[in-house]
Amino acid sequence: MNKKIIIIAVVILATSAMLLIQANENKKIGVFEPSIFESHVRFLSHDLLEGRGIGTRGSGLAQLYFETIFRLSGLEPVADGSYRQVYKMLRFSPDQSGEMIIESNGSAIPLKFGDDFICTNFGIKNNTWSGKPVFIGYGICSPTDGWDFYKDTDVKGKLLIGFTNEPGRDNPSIFKGKELTWFGRWVYKYEEAARKGAAGLIIIHSDADAGYSWDVVRNSWSGDTFKLADDKNILPLQMWITEPTARELVKNSGYDLNDLRKKSENRHFKPIELPVQITVNSKLTAGATDGVNVAGIKPGSDPKLKDKAIILTAHYDHFGIGREIEGDSIYNGAVDNCTALSLLLALADAYGRGRIENKMTLIFAAVDAEEEGMLGSTYYTMNPAVPLRDTIANINFEMNNAWGETRDVVAIGADKSDLMKMVSIAASHMKMTITADNAPEQGFFYRSDQLSFARAGIPALWVDGGYNYIGKPDDYGAKVRAEYRAKYYHKPSDQITGDFNYTGLTQIAELTVLLIKEIETAGNINWDKKADFKR
Repeated sequence: MNKKIIIIAVVILATSAMLLIQANENKKIGVFEPSIFESHVRFLSHDLLEGRGIGTRGSGLAQLYFETIFRLSGLEPVADGSYRQVYKMLRFSPDQSGEMIIESNGSAIPLKFGDDFICTNFGIKNNTWSGKPVFIGYGICSPTDGWDFYKDTDVKGKLLIGFTNEPGRDNPSIFKGKELTWFGRWVYKYEEAARKGAAGLIIIHSDADAGYSWDVVRNSWSGDTFKLADDKNILPLQMWITEPTARELVKNSGYDLNDLRKKSENRHFKPIELPVQITVNSKLTAGATDGVNVAGIKPGSDPKLKDKAIILTAHYDHFGIGREIEGDSIYNGAVDNCTALSLLLALADAYGRGRIENKMTLIFAAVDAEEEGMLGSTYYTMNPAVPLRDTIANINFEMNNAWGETRDVVAIGADKSDLMKMVSIAASHMKMTITADNAPEQGFFYRSDQLSFARAGIPALWVDGGYNYIGKPDDYGAKVRAEYRAKYYHKPSDQITGDFNYTGLTQIAELTVLLIKEIETAGNINWDKKADFKR
């Protein structure tokens, strides 16, 4: 590493730590100043950290920053005297010169990587696959919901193609209607295809199905992809294709994509082999790297409750230095996820210094590799600092409110457990209301680290600011969040902008303190009977 960069990094780290100490000394107990959150966001989203790509120098600087704050605050190491939980991952690089060729009626149509399709080879034999693809509709196998798109079709060694999301988006009686569930997520679809023994899966992208533009897919999948080293269920070939390209492919097969979608809305759907030849050539480039969770513990003060724990989380990984857009190639991730990290760190400091009492043990964890399918939080649930049976709840922070104070709060996933009652009481103390997520089709609960804890049986939620902004027009909240998703999400432009207002983060921090008190008072949390998850 360049010595000049090391010196700059150390100076910034030391200065940030000093400012943090001074701010905490001057603030009242239980009160969070906006400057605290701004300081964290400014440092973590700085170009010096190079987008915090996994295994990079910037990621290492972020880890050192978290550890420094945890040490200064007096938090205890997470395990064996260390604040770091290190685990092995596999790194896979996409073949940017990879090929996808459609052959039909004697003609060959070559597709362009990035513009027409995205592909990563995780272990396809001989770096190539050729044959007739099998259309699998929405690719869901859920006996509980009465849907099986595979039926008894043998798809071993086959390349599959299908939609993301779920059937019945206009019908609440099918899955959850407009609200996206786990079965609609691309992560699930690749996992299910791997369980069926498929060679690969091509997911058809549309803005409506995915909830984001093709640019998001291209930016997210043009760089390295990671898997836990001991994952035995990795699909060899994982691909996305644009909707116009999919229409052309299906048309060359003698089908119409709209008709295939209509067929996919029927429970009696069976896989269809498309009479068109597809050849995919993609070189396997793989290596090993470490993932790192950084965590600290504040033991509980109540002898009757200290053996129980609440874990607070936020991921710190982003996309590092990637595809250049408008002259910028650093994916700073100011909102995603520095805003959330600022909450985690401010709370860790306040509790660690004893400015706020905690009766239950609190674990503060900055987790890695969320963008890769929540790998860091998944690893933690398999290697917890406190046994899962004694972990009462997970409070996750993700892409949090950077635009000012609101009269309401969004508690994503709280309705799946007793957490809804508890967060409602906490909000009422602040004269705030709980508002429903205005983008249920995005399936946010299934897209961040709270899902890892829910899948492990721990009631979890993602706490965020609402949409009713104080001093702003009624439609401001919906507009600013829609604009963020359209212009900044997973792009180099996700940087601090002139409309950032950190008072909203102070609200979420104060709300979290009240929520923790409600959880401690209850002593336990039960899942709703209709929830997807159980203890």
